[in-house]
Amino acid sequence: MPVAADDWYQRRRRDAEGEFFRKVANQGPRKGEGGDTRQGIYCLTASGKLLAYKNAGQSPEVMREVLREGLKKWNALPETERKPGAVQVPEHGTFDRAFHRVPPTNGLILNVYTRALDRVGEQDFSDAVCRVGAGDEAARDHLWLTEAEWKSLLPANPRVGEKFPMSPKITERIARFHLVDNTRGEPPMWRRSDLRQRDVQIEVESTDNSRVRLRINGTALLGTDAEPDKADRGFDSGLLGYIEYNPRGQGITRFDMVAVGDHWGSGAHTRRRTRPGRTPLGVAFELTDGKAPTDRIAPQAARDAAGYSGGN
Repeated sequence: MPVAADDWYQRRRRDAEGEFFRKVANQGPRKGEGGDTRQGIYCLTASGKLLAYKNAGQSPEVMREVLREGLKKWNALPETERKPGAVQVPEHGTFDRAFHRVPPTNGLILNVYTRALDRVGEQDFSDAVCRVGAGDEAARDHLWLTEAEWKSLLPANPRVGEKFPMSPKITERIARFHLVDNTRGEPPMWRRSDLRQRDVQIEVESTDNSRVRLRINGTALLGTDAEPDKADRGFDSGLLGYIEYNPRGQGITRFDMVAVGDHWGSGAHTRRRTRPGRTPLGVAFELTDGKAPTDRIAPQAARDAAGYSGGN
């Protein structure tokens, strides 16, 4: 059974799930208390016996290597440990709420995909050609909006041509926590002081009794220095998107947006960029109903729950 989880939460939570994870991890090279990472690929039994481990997973070959090692050790276990029902898994019990993030009630969830891009001519882009394991695939995340936040995007009496700014709280969350290059590892999130410029406007493009269509236009400039040419890391992007909703039910049925621009620099936990200087980066947002378990994974920046919600 394949399971994916965020090591940052698992090694901290003080409940049955956290204790089980630490029990497994302590059988490998990464063990002990503290905040050190225990990330990696783990093959284990239902009873918590570690079969194989490797702190890598950027290529199918590595994954296959770990799975083969785990299968070999599994087949070597006594039949009594491998037969169905050999392990009785108890109820989970109380969750550690300090490290158990769930989407906001009646909120909105957007899937977020980030890709390194290459320029094709003056205006077109293609997927970037990168070294294997160094950003040649899309990174994934989620954007969370509370019910009050997404409702603030919908005008009470929409009129074609009407314009109004997107909520500063929402634009800050998008810019600081989602306009990041997470294609090469865990990126540093932007500080509030790194947000140099933002201007995101919403315009009513069309309206009738069954649908209102809004257009998003904007720009965002982020940088570690007020002067972009002096910034070690930055992202200068334009934004374009569309929101559609039913004016009677007030429910959003479409929320698509893209941010494309030049990104430069790297963070302490990202690999050395294989493309020096300013290079194109694209970030795509799309609405999801949140029914799939993978769609309900917390945003990476929600590790700092107060900061992500705009508290600091």
